[in-house]
Amino acid sequence: MSIAIKRLFFPVILTLVFAAEGSSISPKQYYDPIRHLFLMAKNTNWDFFSADDQTSKTISRDKDLQFVARSPYVVEDGLQPTLTFRLDHGSWSSARLYGERWLKDFPKYGYELQMSRDSKLGGLSGFEIELNASQSKHVIRQFIVKSNQEFWVFTCTSDQKHFQASWSACESILKSAKIN
Repeated sequence: MSIAIKRLFFPVILTLVFAAEGSSISPKQYYDPIRHLFLMAKNTNWDFFSADDQTSKTISRDKDLQFVARSPYVVEDGLQPTLTFRLDHGSWSSARLYGERWLKDFPKYGYELQMSRDSKLGGLSGFEIELNASQSKHVIRQFIVKSNQEFWVFTCTSDQKHFQASWSACESILKSAKIN
């Protein structure tokens, strides 16, 4: 192979190798090749964005935040409903034990527990927690999945008035989960 051809193809090959190592995000699909997790937003009007997307109102420097899925609508008090996916690590033996560990801390941050239960959404089994903010109209529902020593924390956030519609979109995305 000539030097000119090597120079032409080498950057392309490197780009493909590095792209294959990281998660891929398109507006309607998310794939994490390390966790073999595939999610789709095709039956919703929500889109996926990388955690550091500059157009995101939820830009995070949290290196464990994997994506933000956002509703196209801004609802009351400027809140844009979102679904986030964050990784955590630990030695708890189940998603329930991991989730229950945090239940005592939520009141310190102004949240009241509404519900907690074991749950299954699509190909994911885990523990679900719903909380209402005591000082605002925000509602969050977390779905926690244990995979080896990782905990996958999916958090759906909205306001009380629009929460059911927001949760419906979040639930649709989570039910699309496939683990290969």
